[in-house]
Amino acid sequence: MLRSRWFLLIVVSALLATGLVFFTGRFSTARRLSNLGLEIEGIPDAYLMISKSLEQRGYLVDRRDSTVRRSRVGLPGKRWNLERFGAPDHWLLRSKQAGTIFFVPVDEVPDLSYPFYYGFVRSELEESGLPLVTWTQLYVNRVYSGLYLRVELPVDPRKKDGRAGLLRELLMVRGDRMALVDTRFNRDGRLYAECVSNGIFPELVPPPPAVLWLAGLDPSPETTFLLSNAEPFELTLLPLPVSLADLYEKLQGSPLPRTVDERFGEWTAPLATGSPASASPFGEDRRRRLERALADYRRSLGAALGAHTALHDTELTAQMAALLETDDTTLPQ
Repeated sequence: MLRSRWFLLIVVSALLATGLVFFTGRFSTARRLSNLGLEIEGIPDAYLMISKSLEQRGYLVDRRDSTVRRSRVGLPGKRWNLERFGAPDHWLLRSKQAGTIFFVPVDEVPDLSYPFYYGFVRSELEESGLPLVTWTQLYVNRVYSGLYLRVELPVDPRKKDGRAGLLRELLMVRGDRMALVDTRFNRDGRLYAECVSNGIFPELVPPPPAVLWLAGLDPSPETTFLLSNAEPFELTLLPLPVSLADLYEKLQGSPLPRTVDERFGEWTAPLATGSPASASPFGEDRRRRLERALADYRRSLGAALGAHTALHDTELTAQMAALLETDDTTLPQ
């Protein structure tokens, strides 16, 4: 049983949700949750509005724009191609102009603290190239769906640049095995294959110390790199908080093919545990600020988890409980 203040926060959230159900019992669940506005500080809302005529099309908007009738021709925001997959529901949004976005349910995120570290490093290093990752309260057609991690992939717009117009590729390495997808999450990319056929084995750009430190905390079972589509076709480290290979298998029902090459170890060697390069790059003052920010992060995430579990009538998983039970905000070395 949770004995910390986080448990009190969850209980309060559950009671509020139960009161909402009791006093609006004459309405359907969908009607009740469609009027729900959680407004939790630090956890933005996102509204996915699905087209009435095409279930594979939709718009990603804010609460105000979600009230626009879907029958209108000119809905606000960009139109996305949608795919719903997995259990609980995962969402994949793709646009040739705007890129690729995943919404991963909180139950499927392997480490609830890691998005905090990822977000800090991304905000500190503009040149890191790390795409957006953030927690989101997701509504689908204005009905509350739950707490999700929004994970964006690097964007290659329709008007592609680089060699032969090829999209950049995401290479996922586990030991001496590598799988890949392009930035639109398709498996039929040709960039890496053409590099190798031309005698080019991509070299890793030395990661900034903060990105290398972040990669050491990455809970994903694979190491992800981004392969440039412009000469000299180098790799950059991209320590995403979820496994793209696992998401692909959930989406397609079969795993990605893998290439075997002992040289892949050259890319992952700098990430070895205990390597001096992977030590924390933060000074004492910054570490203290980060620890205070981590306390705020856990407070916001605790409120969002309380609402998620209460409204879905589910229990906290072990890792959710562990995150909320501890008062330790000491950053990893």
